Amino acid sequence: MKHYIALADCDCLFVSAERAFNRRLEGIPVAVLSNNDGCVISRSKEAKALGLKMGEPYFMARPRLPNILYVRANHDLYRATSEKVMAMLKSFTPDVEVCSVDEAYLDLTGTKLLYKQNYFKTAAMIRNAVWDKLHIPVSIGLSTTKTLAKLASDKAKNCGGIFAIGSAERRKILAQTKIEDVSGVGKRLLVKMRDGCVFTALDFISRPDHWV
Repeated sequence: MKHYIALADCDCLFVSAERAFNRRLEGIPVAVLSNNDGCVISRSKEAKALGLKMGEPYFMARPRLPNILYVRANHDLYRATSEKVMAMLKSFTPDVEVCSVDEAYLDLTGTKLLYKQNYFKTAAMIRNAVWDKLHIPVSIGLSTTKTLAKLASDKAKNCGGIFAIGSAERRKILAQTKIEDVSGVGKRLLVKMRDGCVFTALDFISRPDHWV
């Protein structure tokens, strides 16, 4: 049976949690710092646009980008926010796999009959509910496997918050996806891929099973 998987990814969870707690932070550049104000561990899109880098040390970022609001991390707040988001996701389908503080896979297979709508509309319903009740923005990727759902969720961040990879457009999207952009392909594996002339996700799935 074909499964329909969604990956829900909270956008900049730490910054989003700070904004949900303090609405006055909405729309201004915000960065969350690690313990002892060490380095940047979360950035709003406004802070990214100014050129703030993930992991940049605070003592370097502050004089370079003084207009960003730097916030000390409140991990109790982030943990509580994550738990609320995950609880909401589980209210839509019992099959939820939490894989990090800000990501979870949802198996939506069969929910079409439950909600009497297609999976894209169900993803929109979930996304809107999380925003309306918790004020946390979530990007959702839809496809038939976890890897494709992860790829779709990355694309969703720049496509209105929801992106689906169906069978009709799958090969085209995979041909446009660099192999290093696929979840699980790190630096060491990337060297092997390039040695095997695998440069895109489509190149990879086109290789024979014994090579894989």
